[in-house]
Amino acid sequence: MVEGRLVEQAGGFLLAGALCAVVDFGVFNLLAGPRRWRRVPANVVSTGLAMTASFLLNHYVFTHGKSLGGTETWRFLVITLFAALVLQNAVLAVASGFMESGSNWPDWLQRNLAKCLAVGAGMVWNFTWYRAWVFT
Repeated sequence: MVEGRLVEQAGGFLLAGALCAVVDFGVFNLLAGPRRWRRVPANVVSTGLAMTASFLLNHYVFTHGKSLGGTETWRFLVITLFAALVLQNAVLAVASGFMESGSNWPDWLQRNLAKCLAVGAGMVWNFTWYRAWVFT
């Protein structure tokens, strides 16, 4: 039964993540592209909006809609803020530095490849901690 629940949660997490990624990448590209914001501040805003959607969606995925608790909320904030503000921005900055220094790729491609690496690192971190500690 545990395996089935793991597969169900992983599928729900990926669906929630896909929806949040649309918000995250859309806002990030709007701010870092036409608005010409620097990448890290644009990422802070886009991940903040995506994080709000993520909390609501993942609460359902991992608890099937039982009532929200204060402990769950602060745990989510600790784990997700670390991923969004520390882990993702570190990966984004390092990946951007590598791409900007040795690549002739267009800015939009560099920006989105770096963002993909950052989001991937955040996804692994978040799923692990949501399942083990946040939504228990």
